[in-house]
Amino acid sequence: MGSDKPGISLLPVEAYSLDSAYVVPNSTHSFVVGKNDRSIQWTNFGRGWGTSDPKTLVATVNTYKEWLMTYVPPGTEGTKGGIHFCVNGVCHTLANRELLVADASADVRQAAKDEYAVFFFGKYGMGLDQLRQLLVNAYNTVTAGYADNLNAYNTVMNRLNNYIDDELLAWRKIAIDEAGIDVDGILAKSPQAGLEIARQRLQAYVTAREAIYANYLAGRLDQHGVQLKIKSTILQHTSDYLNWLSTIHYISESDKNTYINRISAFLDRYIQSVRAMALHVESGNML
Repeated sequence: MGSDKPGISLLPVEAYSLDSAYVVPNSTHSFVVGKNDRSIQWTNFGRGWGTSDPKTLVATVNTYKEWLMTYVPPGTEGTKGGIHFCVNGVCHTLANRELLVADASADVRQAAKDEYAVFFFGKYGMGLDQLRQLLVNAYNTVTAGYADNLNAYNTVMNRLNNYIDDELLAWRKIAIDEAGIDVDGILAKSPQAGLEIARQRLQAYVTAREAIYANYLAGRLDQHGVQLKIKSTILQHTSDYLNWLSTIHYISESDKNTYINRISAFLDRYIQSVRAMALHVESGNML
């Protein structure tokens, strides 16, 4: 027999970016807003649809309305989205978490400098187990009154469990733009093996990244301690990978050291920017 409950409905939303530079030039703020009802919006610690500042459309998707509204009702991003701002994510991270609860893949990768946030915090931020539990709790609440005739649960959870390749794209962009690494030249020497090893090493880094956030939640690290620990962990995994490339003569020892120094300098700049954003928000201002 079919369910007499109404089905989960679809809510079209759009994601926009706004200029919001701090220490990192040309960085952006991202928010999500209803496509047909602009009163529905997730401003993610910053400006939203009502600002007169120029906006750039970066994503459009149909979200699972009742699930999204239960998981993180508009205006509750700072308390229910699972993000401690500038600790395990930033506004781009929140936007990706909001766009996750949708019938198709969508994110804010088209927002300028989104790769910085993904590289440092991850596409959906740190605390992935916590995020899964938030989504499951909201889903169970919603399906007490709504039928999932859209296969919403499997769609969202499959997407959440398959984010590594999206993060690899961000690492690739940072490697090219910030470190000057000839990624295509390296991969051309061993296309499938090189990519698979990069994927495995990134997964190992994600595991380490999650442990950092667990230490924060346990009170063993403060906000700045988390940022410094992320930096050291990124450098460790980057160095291991570059050492391997040097050992098999895909890059020179000199180039390896140059790349590591450039990534380290980039991370210092980004941490400065994150700290500036945190101070800005903590002082009652909007991104």
